[in-house]
Amino acid sequence: FSRFLERNPGHADAGAATYWVGECRLEQGDSEGAIRAFRELVDKYPRSDKRASALLKLGLAYERQRATTQARASFSELVRTYPKSALAELARTHLASAGDK
Repeated sequence: FSRFLERNPGHADAGAATYWVGECRLEQGDSEGAIRAFRELVDKYPRSDKRASALLKLGLAYERQRATTQARASFSELVRTYPKSALAELARTHLASAGDK
């Protein structure tokens, strides 16, 4: 995915590729790398169909680092931007478990 992004930064699938870089890094235990990738997707590809998923995963990666404020901000943005999505329901669950309803 990284090679694809290097060669095709403006490609229509660049947002999705960035998401999968984040997923791979998260799966490998590289929370910091995952955060960079998910943050890049959220900031650089606002119209990506992976943006809601990236916000959720960004929150999860921050939770792994015990960065509660950043995790809550990501979950809150997801709920605010995609309020009727199934991912927003997951984000609400994480917000509630952190004491923020």
